[in-house]
Amino acid sequence: MSGRAVPLFLLFLCLTLGSVQNQGS
Repeated sequence: MSGRAVPLFLLFLCLTLGSVQNQGS
């Protein structure tokens, strides 16, 4: 993994978790 792919993956993960929590509420 390049130094750039890691923060992009973490950002995508945060957005995914956020949308999942919004649907669950």
